[in-house]
Parts: sequence; structure tokens; C-alpha cells
Amino acid sequence: MFPSRDYAETAIIAEIVKHLVEAKTDIEVKHLPNIDFRVTLAAMQTGDVDMYGSYSGSQFTTVLGQVVTEEWLDPDKVLEYCRVETAKRFNTTLFGPLGFDNTYAIAVRRDFAEKHKLEKVSDLKSIAPTLTLATDADFLHREEVMSYANFVKTYGLKFKKAVAMTYGLMYRAAYVKEVDVIMAYSSDGRIAAMDLKILKDDLQFFPPYDGIIVVKNETLAAYPELGPVLDMLTGLISQEDIQKMNARADVYGHEIADIARDFLKEKGLI
Repeated sequence: MFPSRDYAETAIIAEIVKHLVEAKTDIEVKHLPNIDFRVTLAAMQTGDVDMYGSYSGSQFTTVLGQVVTEEWLDPDKVLEYCRVETAKRFNTTLFGPLGFDNTYAIAVRRDFAEKHKLEKVSDLKSIAPTLTLATDADFLHREEVMSYANFVKTYGLKFKKAVAMTYGLMYRAAYVKEVDVIMAYSSDGRIAAMDLKILKDDLQFFPPYDGIIVVKNETLAAYPELGPVLDMLTGLISQEDIQKMNARADVYGHEIADIARDFLKEKGLI
């Protein structure tokens, strides 16, 4: 069984795994949508679930109980720690990274980026005093390493204004030019749909949330053909790929299973 959470991206990954595994092996994969993450973790321990899609940052913080500090901003270091510790503590194997991440990201309108020659976050420094940035209230007001205050300190930025918005409003506000810069989620489908551009986090401020697949070692032992198939997904799903697939689900309302099948056909895997 392969549960997913209550948002499209996790369901898309589940359906990609389901269709790929069923095409390449005789294994039947049952996708269970809308399952709370902590329920999934408990079900992995009781044997009711075999594998699930996740992120390196989720494994690091929620599963392993670690705190993100400046020491843990290197994606490779975080992922390797998660591989070793989840194997020791939970007898699981992490497959991936899949090729995309879903962390905070600074985004602007593409025409705005082209006008001001913006490629990375540091490029905002000279024009920040004229710009309004929107982010969620939690990030704006929290007091820890991963916060708005520490973000602007790290990059030496001073925006004209920083405002709190829900994500539903934030992307639209950028699109209609009510704000200039937004703190987006890097894999959100609305980035592609609204022609926004993510600026490179050149100082590596944001923690890594690389897409991965977590599998019980008992399941891998019972189905030795499963591991090589899952390895086919390593590095396969680019940031652009996941944004476009998320947009098909969240913006245009396409069926998740169709999105997954189309992706695998495009990559020549089914």
C-alpha cells in the first residue's frame, strides 16, 4: 500500500509509483489518498503500509525529530543523515532524490525578472527598498533560524514592506502586480500557471525538502524486483516537471492518474 496526503503533489507521486511498478512488475500497488502523515508513519510500523512519498526535510524534522539549524542546510548532508538514521531506527530505505524539492522559494513575475535581470535572490539587494514582499504569517512572525527576519539578515535585504497573506491570495497578488516578491513553495503548480520565476537561493538559506520515496526493508526483501524499478525515478522529476503536473491538478482540475500516466509516457517508461 502507498498512502498520499491531502494535496495533489503527494498523490501524483503515488500514482507515478503505482503505474510504473505495475507496468514493470507483477506487483499491484494500492494508492490510499488523503491520509494524514502521522497515520502513515504509524501504519509503516504496524505493517499496514509498505511505502510512501516524502521529503528529506520531513524525514529530518518530523520523523527523526531534528531541528534545522545553519549546520543542516546542505541537501546532501541532510539526505545522507536521513538515509542512515531511518535505516537504523525504522528499517526503511530511502529512494531518490527524485529531482525536485518543495521548500520555501523566492518568486517574482517572469517579466519583472527579465526587466531587472534577476536570476538569484542576491540580485534583489539593490532594488529591495522599492519592493513589497508577501509571505505567510507564520514565516513572517516566527523567531527561529527559518524566519523572515533571519532571511533578510542573511541576504542583507531591506524591503519597502513585508505583508502576510494566505497562499491562495499570494500567488494571485503577484500575478496582478499587487506585490513584487513572494515566498512561494518551490514545487507549487501556480508558479508555472502564473508564469512566475523562482530565484536561485544562492546563499542556501532554505532547508532542503528533496522529494524521496520511503520503503520498508521487509517489502524490498519480499519483492526484490521493486528496488530497481524505484531507482528509475531517481533524478527523473525536475522542478519544472512537478510544477507543471501540480498545475494540471490544482489549476486545471485534471485527474491525478492521467497526469501520472502522461508523465511516464513522456519519459518513455510505460
